[in-house]
Amino acid sequence: MILSTPMKLGYFDEAFTEGDDDWFLFGGLLIDEESWQPIERIEEALDKEVREEFDGLTQIRKPKPDQDEALRKRGAETIYDTIDDIGYTPIVVLVDQTEALNWDKIENPEDIYMLSFSNLVERLQMALQNDAPQSDDYGVMFIDERDDKSFSDLRDHHYAIKQSGTNYVEPTNIVGVSAPLRDDQSNAMALADWIVSAAGTHLLKGNSEYYRHIYDNFETHPKKNSVSGVGVKIIPGESISDLERHPDDV
Repeated sequence: MILSTPMKLGYFDEAFTEGDDDWFLFGGLLIDEESWQPIERIEEALDKEVREEFDGLTQIRKPKPDQDEALRKRGAETIYDTIDDIGYTPIVVLVDQTEALNWDKIENPEDIYMLSFSNLVERLQMALQNDAPQSDDYGVMFIDERDDKSFSDLRDHHYAIKQSGTNYVEPTNIVGVSAPLRDDQSNAMALADWIVSAAGTHLLKGNSEYYRHIYDNFETHPKKNSVSGVGVKIIPGESISDLERHPDDV
């Protein structure tokens, strides 16, 4: 396949919640190919004090105990405002692991990862499809670094999905899963971690100020005007949470 149009780039990371609620989260962001460079230079938007206090996006997200919290918040707000200006589409899949482990088709935690990945592929394919007369986009996925065997299994799983499709989509617009990236080596991958973290915090506490930034960028259902099942996918469907509602309505 020879593609003459610019690609979309998807960066995705995983996370687990800790505490009474046992959730697995898999998500990140989709950007235009030409947005890659501005995002990799995004630290330039930070003021001098923040740049001197923190070593990159990963440290702003996971600061040391002795680092200035007010500067961290200022830096985070600047980053969210900057990626809003650049433009991005967040996608988050959440699996209630306690419920999922009771299903016959889920035998171990790795099955939950693959279930999440399949649903992420569906959401990504939906985001790449456009209404006529606009032509569809094509995209490639970047996944946070895993061990070689897991990554090989993941690519095999993606290939199988492309061949057989899912119950809802034929993921023909996703060119493939690229080599894994570390979030301390890619700002886009670091931002995938930010998005998953904000969703997880909001899921547990219902008060993530950063989820407000993300929410307005989610894809919505064309008929229902809802993020449910599109920008945000919660599994199983009965595990409804405040993530599906606008932060102002929670």
